[in-house]
Amino acid sequence: MRIAIFHIENILGQTSPSALRGAMGAFVLEKYKEKAIEQKYAELFTNKDFNTLKPIEAYAKIQFRLHRGNNLVWAIEDGISAMRSLLNNDVLENFSLNGKIYKQLIITEDEYDEEQPKFTSETYNYTLRNYVPFNADTVKSFEQITGVANQIKRIEKLIQNELVLFSYAAKWELKKDQIMSPVITKLEPTENYIYTTRDKNSGAKITHYEKQYDIEFACNCIVPGGIGIGRHKSYGSGVLEAN
Repeated sequence: MRIAIFHIENILGQTSPSALRGAMGAFVLEKYKEKAIEQKYAELFTNKDFNTLKPIEAYAKIQFRLHRGNNLVWAIEDGISAMRSLLNNDVLENFSLNGKIYKQLIITEDEYDEEQPKFTSETYNYTLRNYVPFNADTVKSFEQITGVANQIKRIEKLIQNELVLFSYAAKWELKKDQIMSPVITKLEPTENYIYTTRDKNSGAKITHYEKQYDIEFACNCIVPGGIGIGRHKSYGSGVLEAN
């Protein structure tokens, strides 16, 4: 599996992964209209088909992060090719965005690695930062589960499902008897994940608050640190650290 991390100079004035994703999405869309980037690559930045507006991947291959004040893009497989398609002076120089002219957008590829995930007989320890497992509907059913142990089992199942989604994106073929079994050893709530959308009918802004957790767990697999797990992983939530 191919993994790469790209650094984006904060020339657009973005201060959060969601703002960076929005700015990069708008920039790439403009370049697609100018035929400076292929559609198959442009769509990966928003993970939506431009014609149907439906998601094109179950696991986003381009994810945006803010790390120590730096804007980063974490990419795997085709997402790397999409990012590299921007590393062209004709694409990055003298472009406009929202009516403003920019002289240059600086993107550098900081790291590249090839690491194959593995199913193992041993367990390895991981930390999951700011993991968002539930939306407004699924959190209601979670809160109805009685007993902390049963609630933890539900979250373990969700982590397992996300690891399976990642395996598809990584082209990691698991055999039928190879079942990843995460076991949570520590679970701590953190500040809610807050984001806004607009009402489909009135257009009014709606603020959403979703539960976030820092989680430590063991699992019978080796996966690379830096992958995103759970909701809003394209915006920097649920980043996995290999301990």
